[in-house]
Amino acid sequence: MDMNTELLNEINNALWILVYLVGTAITLHVIKTTILSIKEYRKLMENKFYETTNAFFENGDYAEVTRLCEEQIRKKPKDAYGYWFMGKAQYELGNYENALSNFKATLEIHPTWEKDWVQPYYEKIEHAKQNANN
Repeated sequence: MDMNTELLNEINNALWILVYLVGTAITLHVIKTTILSIKEYRKLMENKFYETTNAFFENGDYAEVTRLCEEQIRKKPKDAYGYWFMGKAQYELGNYENALSNFKATLEIHPTWEKDWVQPYYEKIEHAKQNANN
């Protein structure tokens, strides 16, 4: 082979390598974007559960809160919000033992929620039980 042919072959090989690298970079970018989109979607869905359930709770529709929580817990058994809202709804419905078991499940997932999120309901349940016995 002459020098020009060798040079053209080297350029051709370099171009194919460049095409491969660009293609790989584009593919990696698409994968990264897809993963980020999935994470954002999951975050949005978690917020949607919280916001929807909280709205029903604030409106006093504890049966609907219970239904939403049962569905959420079935789909995501490690979602503390499902158990926490279930505990709150059960407390409001007067099902104190059920409320306590849901708050316990909440703390198994997120022990740091005890002071601010769960303890106030433990105190309310204790107070309600004492009032029921009097």
